[in-house]
Amino acid sequence: MTENRRLVADMRRYFDKIGLHSEPYLPTGPVTLSAELGNDLDRASERLLRLLRRTVFEISENPRARHDDLGLDDRLVPLYQDPSLESACATILARPDAILTTDGWQFIEMNVSSAVGGTGYVHLLNEFWRDRISPDLRIRSPLRDRSAMLAATATQFDKPKVMDLVGCTRDIKNDSWYYELGVDDLRRAGFEAELIGIEDYTDSLAGGHAPAPLVLHEFVAQDLLDAGRDLAPAVSLLDPGRIVVSPYSAEHVSNKRALARLSTGPEWLEPADAEFVERYVPWTREVYDGPVLYKSRRRSLVDLVQAQRDRFVLKRSDGSQGNNVHFGSSTDATVWNVLVENAVAAGTWVVQERVHSLGVPVEVADSDGGEASRIMAPSVFGPVLVGGVASGCQVRYDTVGLPGAEVLTRSVPSVLLNCAVWPAR
Repeated sequence: MTENRRLVADMRRYFDKIGLHSEPYLPTGPVTLSAELGNDLDRASERLLRLLRRTVFEISENPRARHDDLGLDDRLVPLYQDPSLESACATILARPDAILTTDGWQFIEMNVSSAVGGTGYVHLLNEFWRDRISPDLRIRSPLRDRSAMLAATATQFDKPKVMDLVGCTRDIKNDSWYYELGVDDLRRAGFEAELIGIEDYTDSLAGGHAPAPLVLHEFVAQDLLDAGRDLAPAVSLLDPGRIVVSPYSAEHVSNKRALARLSTGPEWLEPADAEFVERYVPWTREVYDGPVLYKSRRRSLVDLVQAQRDRFVLKRSDGSQGNNVHFGSSTDATVWNVLVENAVAAGTWVVQERVHSLGVPVEVADSDGGEASRIMAPSVFGPVLVGGVASGCQVRYDTVGLPGAEVLTRSVPSVLLNCAVWPAR
């Protein structure tokens, strides 16, 4: 058996419960960055999260007031807790999406909540590669860091280490294995932890389940609504004396209107922070019928975006998982113009200047025969932030161009999930 075929066999055994959404190719190693690039990615991710939190809390300390300002679905309002609790845990779990360009890192969005994807995958991939790569490369354990952070949160609020992990175990998101990873790690950290599907939570209570004092919710409430689901089980998590970590209003920091406002340059930004935003955040604006400054020229936003659609991406401000995202470069002009007009009318969309990924050098192996190929792959990096600190990095890259790979869309074989590492020094 060749080395790559052995590697493929080992990886398939390691991921026997879950599979990798990467057929017909598997990675032959983690994506390796230079220490300079990797450390810059971590530091910039942490700083951007702090700035976005400030942007949102400048609106108001009250989650309902922020909700109204951001134009969110009013069906979400019953999910908010006491403002002090919402504030304390607002940004304890996050993951940005960053692209390496000719100008360095560009952050196209920030995902904030306990439902952000990738933590379990990064944990598993890091553990798989740990004994197969140079000891000079830094490998971290995001699930262990999360459990330690949650233990500190329990102490902070004088709660016992008893937690319900509530996820979408049916047809919206992942199978239960993904959540079980987190439950197992919580138990290793000394928690009494139980996995319950949000769809089954009310029945679980009726059947005698004692509500835990701490709740980690691994679902996006807006996704439930978009799928036609009832929010009553989610509301039932908010019994007095319980703390939902992270709170539902954490997703305010994810809202793309917050990124647009930061990109615009609010008055409270210090000069160094303004330089940081200019350097790391692509031009992003809330869509409205009015003037904007673009490349030192003031003009109508609608005219600009419609006339130069190849430059821009339209995004619904509360969208997730790639939903409600439209690239001007791949959209017919007439359709694009209608999309822009509808976005103006809705008042809840942003437009962002498109950024282009440098090809990242990666090696992949044919999952059948183990034959290796080296490619330069467009990639999206996602550092996992636990308690505001980077703890491992997800990377998704495209294998289009290799035999059997398909054009990049959501959830197709051409998208390969891996982790990124770099030297510790």
